[in-house]
Amino acid sequence: MEPFKNVFNIKLIEQLARQIKRQDENFNEAGFVSIAAHNLERLELKQRSQQIYQALLQTLPDDYPTACQILLNTLAPVDETSEEIHFTTADNGMRGWAIMPMADFVALKGLDNIEYALSVLREMTKRFSAEFAIRYLIEKNPTKVLDVLDVWLQNDTSQINTHVRRLISEGTRPRLPWGIRLSCFITQPELTLTLLEKLKDDPSEYVRRSVANHLNDISKDHPDLVIKVMQSWMKDANADRQKLIKHAARSLIKNGYQPALRVFGYAQPIELSCQLKLATENVQVGQSLAIEIIVSSAFSERQNLIIDYLVYHQKANGQLSAKVFKWKTLTIKKNETITLNRKHSFKPVTTRKYYAGQHQIEIQINGSGMAKKSFNLLNLS
Repeated sequence: MEPFKNVFNIKLIEQLARQIKRQDENFNEAGFVSIAAHNLERLELKQRSQQIYQALLQTLPDDYPTACQILLNTLAPVDETSEEIHFTTADNGMRGWAIMPMADFVALKGLDNIEYALSVLREMTKRFSAEFAIRYLIEKNPTKVLDVLDVWLQNDTSQINTHVRRLISEGTRPRLPWGIRLSCFITQPELTLTLLEKLKDDPSEYVRRSVANHLNDISKDHPDLVIKVMQSWMKDANADRQKLIKHAARSLIKNGYQPALRVFGYAQPIELSCQLKLATENVQVGQSLAIEIIVSSAFSERQNLIIDYLVYHQKANGQLSAKVFKWKTLTIKKNETITLNRKHSFKPVTTRKYYAGQHQIEIQINGSGMAKKSFNLLNLS
């Protein structure tokens, strides 16, 4: 498989240079390519984007509006009726990953001209998300950026491009992966809630999912605030909004946060027992562990159950660190016994390093630990 960083390649750099040259006959096309492609193979994805940004900075006109207009003129046409996300460039203009360094140029050089910079990013995000670049403007002046975004939403949202609506939510996420953290919104999450309120029933699932991810970010620092929002939004909620709320609550639910579970009708288990059986006490890295649970209820009413399991992994320092895995959602009746089976893989993955030693499996039902057993993970290689 080709490395992901190769989305920034010499072909993209040369295409961007040609497009800019068509708009500015004085543009130093060869100089741009030389700077942008320098030692490209040695660089990772974000380093490549940063180097292309530096090339733009050194070769575009010093006058900011002039430089921005040149970049705007290079953009590919937009299909306003489509939500398709373009990851590659086009023959008739720039779109896809090329927008990432272009948007950085607009934002970082426009810190003293925020309203104009936002107007340019609004056009760029239609070709590829400007969710990372807009964060530089937010860091500089969050109030001004929020005021502009709020004005955008005062119009009929159905007339606003889907990617622009998503930018309003995604670009202001406090803890956007890959993006700089917005401490202003981590400490004051209520600042963005007005925007999310206007987008919660957006016709696009692409936008609604961003709203859910934004709320999930907030829940990591302000769980009770998110609970209040969810409770409010649950009133007269249609299926789409309910799905949004559940996705927004996923971290709280995985962590067994009882107020979040209660929003969805999951109470503390009553008169419920759980037996946990592991197929073996010794598992080799690369193999799977078979898990069986037997859940029994003696309670006089039905109970809605969210069943998860935690794997306590051995760390390099010998401590155990828990990770939650989803299992099953079900309803159990009085005097009913349910048996569930699954296998958990210990196949090596790039996101986790396994260490030999004692590990644990714990069953969690509606956020409460119900049963736990230990096993040994063996690394025989």
